[in-house]
Amino acid sequence: MMQDLRHALRTLLKVPGFTTVAVLMLALGIGANTAIFSLVNAALLSPLPFPDGDRLVVVWTTVRRERVERRGTSFPDYIDLRRQARSFDALAAWSSDSFTLTPPGGPSEQVEGEIAAAAYFDILGCVPTLGRTYSRAEDDERGAHPVAVISDALWRRTFGADRGVIGRAVRLNDRPFTIVGVLPPGFVGLDGDTDVWIPMGMMAVSVPERLFEARGGRWMQMVARLRPGVSIDQATADVAAVAGQLEQTYADTNARYGAAAFSLRSDFVGNIRPALIVLLSAVGFVLLIACVNLANLLLARATVRQRETAIRAALGAGRWRLIRQFLVEGIVLSAAGAAGGLLLALWSLDAMIALSPATLPSYVHPVLDWRVAAYTGAATIVTALVLGLLPAWQGSRADVNGMLKEGGRAPSGGGVRLRLRASLVVAEIALSILLLIGAGLLVRSFLRLQNVDLGYRPAGVLAMNVAIPAKYSVERIPALADDLIADLRAVPGVAAAAIASDSPLGGSSSAFIVSPEQSEIGTPERGMRVYRHAITPGFFDVLGARLVAGRDFMRQDIAESPRVTIVSRKFAAVAWPGMDPVGRRFKFGRPDSDRPWITVVGVIEDMRYRSVPNDATRVPQDPDVYFPYAQDGPDRAAAVLIRATEDHGKTPATGDIASGMAASVRAAIQRFDRDLPMYDVQPLGDRVTQATAPYRFTATIMTMFGAAALLLAGVGVFGLINFSMTQRRHEIGLRMALGAGRPQVFAIVIRESLILAAAGVAIGVVAAIPASRALASQLYGIPPTDPATYASIAGLLVLVVILATAWPAYKASRVDPMVALRAD
Repeated sequence: MMQDLRHALRTLLKVPGFTTVAVLMLALGIGANTAIFSLVNAALLSPLPFPDGDRLVVVWTTVRRERVERRGTSFPDYIDLRRQARSFDALAAWSSDSFTLTPPGGPSEQVEGEIAAAAYFDILGCVPTLGRTYSRAEDDERGAHPVAVISDALWRRTFGADRGVIGRAVRLNDRPFTIVGVLPPGFVGLDGDTDVWIPMGMMAVSVPERLFEARGGRWMQMVARLRPGVSIDQATADVAAVAGQLEQTYADTNARYGAAAFSLRSDFVGNIRPALIVLLSAVGFVLLIACVNLANLLLARATVRQRETAIRAALGAGRWRLIRQFLVEGIVLSAAGAAGGLLLALWSLDAMIALSPATLPSYVHPVLDWRVAAYTGAATIVTALVLGLLPAWQGSRADVNGMLKEGGRAPSGGGVRLRLRASLVVAEIALSILLLIGAGLLVRSFLRLQNVDLGYRPAGVLAMNVAIPAKYSVERIPALADDLIADLRAVPGVAAAAIASDSPLGGSSSAFIVSPEQSEIGTPERGMRVYRHAITPGFFDVLGARLVAGRDFMRQDIAESPRVTIVSRKFAAVAWPGMDPVGRRFKFGRPDSDRPWITVVGVIEDMRYRSVPNDATRVPQDPDVYFPYAQDGPDRAAAVLIRATEDHGKTPATGDIASGMAASVRAAIQRFDRDLPMYDVQPLGDRVTQATAPYRFTATIMTMFGAAALLLAGVGVFGLINFSMTQRRHEIGLRMALGAGRPQVFAIVIRESLILAAAGVAIGVVAAIPASRALASQLYGIPPTDPATYASIAGLLVLVVILATAWPAYKASRVDPMVALRAD
């Protein structure tokens, strides 16, 4: 074996060009596989960062609509589930929020937080490094002494890692809290990047007190740990039974609502799992194409080495000895390619993480661990076998007598061998078509998403959130908003400003059930789920949204005036189809409730308010309704939106104009009131970019893989045609001697390559039709069988084949017939 190894190394070093190309191809294929698998491993295979992660589940409320959809839960429903469900060791509710943190003697800062029930930390197995958590029951009771637990990062950043922080008082949303614990490094909660946790009993710090009792206010999430031996299906049946009882007991709020349990991992990665599987499959195709390409090149080399093989056989080498020699060469090439691939994977990890969307869980950190090493090792072994077996099979079947009788003549490729290599090229083209069509569909989908009509113009708009301190009563907040807007409009470069309860793509919209008057859905048995937004006058002007009918809100729409609303075009079409919605009414909840009627005064164009993707392949988005900020009970969190003037800085289309406004707007708010913390300050265009980031990530990676496949296919065609023309010099010389011109020879070569391309394209397109359906969940606005994509990709590959054939065809057409015939 050592002798075979030394011989393989000498043989490969004698052809440095071939060896370099082969190693680079394998490094590309194996490196790409290693990098993508490291991401899949971190997201789908590595243990969750919590003890007993396989027993952790999330419990979602479900609602039966056009399809079953997930919802949060209300505080009363959570209490009933916690008391009645028997499948869990513990069940805890939690909700993410932002807090204004004011340490003693320090400046206020906005921090991400979670309101969590007492069992939250026990379920997640979190043991504090300092102090305690609030796992004691009395800490979770309504009205208990306000305590807080902080993250290690906040402890070091704000408190200088002072071990005396336990027992220190801080203010959260202008209310006093006592720090009782510091959590271990790396623990960021279920929402990720969390710095402060407060007990569920203190949720009135950030949400209205009425939500303690509101069974219809579903704003919390639930996490639980299964009892030993209990499956997720059993837990789902358990919580569904409890939900069924609640549906019968509280029909007004719980009709059509159920419950189900899901593994915590699936909840973390459920949305990105299909994309990761698609990428892992695609990168496998890249390695397969590289292997087919190299196998073809090795077959050509085996043909050239037939005389060498025949001499070795004549000197006593048996067939197994010859096969082993070729296998060892394949192993050497694969090992060198694997080493290069590992280096390539290491270099590309940071770039891949930078490209990855924000939807990846915070615990996902791709590394080259033992699973990745095992995967790379398996890929290397498979590659070595693929690269070694075909050349070994061909090389070991050499006709010793025939080859030795030929003397010094160049060995012939043989019709069977040329057909075998041609078949490999056809397979390579088919695989490339398959991969390129997938990449083309994803790219076209992303471009459609980039050009979708949002219903507003995000360019030139700056969005931010402010936390309104407790020194302002709820009744004073509308006047505060008017004064702040007036100050912001005076800032140079500000064209318009508005305040709202939430902003587009800000992730904090509230959903409610409404009953339209004189409508089929305005009955006690039915209702319409809508998203509510409270806005100041001029909000639509800031966004550049178009009013379809009626009027905008006015300063006269205050708390003491009749309640009014502006509805989206979709709301009007569903509630009152074919009728003028202006002047019609609806109320929150059931139509027979004692809540006031609300009159529609305007209709606004539909806006992509909560997410950019929105088509039939996804859950249909519920319509939006808008209320005057002064009428709809403004809370402590407010969204501020500013549109810059057209001539301020760069053009709005670049998005830089909004970024340039941030400093002056911050300064204006600080001059207005330095106790108004600002957070999530960013151009609205950046939010749109973040919303489409998962599609960009998949499309970008697939495009890279497609480009690699295209390059490999071109190299494969070039290698086959070039070798074939070298073997057929005598035939070409004879044709030219009999009168064939150079254009005819050129056309013959191009025609042969086009036959291979046509066969490969046909097979690839047929295979792509069912395969592309796996991409349906990743596509937006185009079908998996989009004809334009298929046609353009097929045309592109045919063009690449022609370009790859042009040089060998040109060389063949320049053959001197006398030289070719004399040499043979």
